[in-house]
Order: sequence, then C-alpha cells, then structure tokens
Amino acid sequence: MVARTFIARYKGEIIGRHASTTPFTHALIVCQDEEPYRRDAYEIEPDENERKEFAEITRRANAQIGDVKYPHALGGRGRANWISTLRLDKGDIEEAKKKIEGGFDPWFARMRGARIKDHE
Repeated sequence: MVARTFIARYKGEIIGRHASTTPFTHALIVCQDEEPYRRDAYEIEPDENERKEFAEITRRANAQIGDVKYPHALGGRGRANWISTLRLDKGDIEEAKKKIEGGFDPWFARMRGARIKDHE
C-alpha cells in the first residue's frame, strides 16, 4: 500500500504532517503549554527520586553476576513475580559502572542533558 502524507492545518498554517499507509478520516490535535516541559528540562534540581535512581544504579554497579536485577519486585504477584527472576549479567554491571562514573553530579548533569535533548 502507498504511504500518504496527511497535513494538519490551523487557521491556514500547516501545524503538522504524518505519513501513513493507513487512511485517516479524522485527526485529534492537542495543544499543550510548553512552559512546564521546558522548566522540567532546564530547571530540574536533584530530588529524592533522582537520588534513589542513582542509588539503584550504584547497587547494580557493585553487584555480582547472578544477583537479582529488580529486588523491589521480589515477592510480587503476576508480572512482578516474573520480573523477580531476572538476574544481572556482566553487561548490566558494566553499563551501571559507566553510568555512575564520576559520581552523582556528573550523572545528574548527563540526565539533565538528556531531558533537554528530548525537550528540544
């Protein structure tokens, strides 16, 4: 099937394009205020959540091959029970060591940079 390009216009201006092989009859356009997303990307300060995430990455970096990958899922039911069977391998540990290289501040700076890149 041939891909078609669908164009969204508002007051005569093109505000979006989408190529698809699926024919559309309607479009839903959502307009959100950019400021909260920009503030989240550029003005974020470290809080308890970032410190917990860094602590979890540090735990993985200091773990042994075969240790539980997601200890918070232990004892869970359903999907969580399946996740609790996953174990760390050499690649997981090496990846964690690379992430925490330099400590918390450089790690947080990389996280902030990724948020800014995602925002832009």
